Amino acid sequence: KTQAIKQYKKKNTNVWLITSSPSRGSVLECLYEVALEIGIHTPPRRSAPLSRQIVEKLDGCQGLLIVDEADQLSYEALEELRSIQDRADVGMALVGNHQVYSNLTGGNRTMDFARLFSRVGKKLVIHNVKKYDVRDVADAWGIVSKPERDLMYQIAMKPGGLRLLTNTLKLAALTAKGQDQAVTVNHIKAA
Repeated sequence: KTQAIKQYKKKNTNVWLITSSPSRGSVLECLYEVALEIGIHTPPRRSAPLSRQIVEKLDGCQGLLIVDEADQLSYEALEELRSIQDRADVGMALVGNHQVYSNLTGGNRTMDFARLFSRVGKKLVIHNVKKYDVRDVADAWGIVSKPERDLMYQIAMKPGGLRLLTNTLKLAALTAKGQDQAVTVNHIKAA
């Protein structure tokens, strides 16, 4: 997910990416991250002037602001982002786990969350890793034989998906390199 977002940003203009976290989930910290990402070099440390500067910078840019780990955002931060999106007419993608959509809809779509859930243009949930994703990872690692690829697919279907697979391959590659061998099923299983 995160790697796909980074790749999208790299290949497109007017795309900004921030990553939320527990320490950056409040309104002020979220806005500060946005300000730095869009090129406001000395952002104020107060929410209202910071929000105004962000809107001024983004207004009419026809860009896309992507917030990764958006499930970490507070309700107030989500509302502020919604307001910025409205005022600056900028696209916004909130990316994260299933909690993101639940946060946007208020779980049971209460009136308090109406302004948020009424703006969800498209909800996209990816439940399982696709075979072609595993194939692309195998190609990137130079793993060509079917037994290794089949095992890689089994690993990628577990919770953690492609991240788990990539971490497993890193460990397998270390062992294989130490033995001056290519990565095999045995290396992957040991990892």
